[in-house]
Amino acid sequence: MTEIDSRPTPGGPDFAMQFQATQWHGGFGCNGMSAEYRLAGNVLTIGRTDGQQFVPGRIIATERDCSSTPTGPFEGDAIAILVKPMTVRFSSAHRMTLANDAGSIKLELRR
Repeated sequence: MTEIDSRPTPGGPDFAMQFQATQWHGGFGCNGMSAEYRLAGNVLTIGRTDGQQFVPGRIIATERDCSSTPTGPFEGDAIAILVKPMTVRFSSAHRMTLANDAGSIKLELRR
């Protein structure tokens, strides 16, 4: 992850997202998060299945207080973006942006 709302992130393993099958895992400097995801065309939605229905915006996260840490604002801004459907745009084979009216997250793909 390289930027959240045009602000460069510190990077490293605490700022990462992983997509595996239908599962999403992420971290934005403090708490670990997980959810399911759905991709329809170029729209990515993160949420959880409740019974038979997929509910957008539902994310499971650890609950550390990050408000006084330097990474706290990144996490709050990222969650605001993630709880809404996002448009996926690739700027190259290894770079993509997730964006909606709440902001954007820029990612650099690594294997």
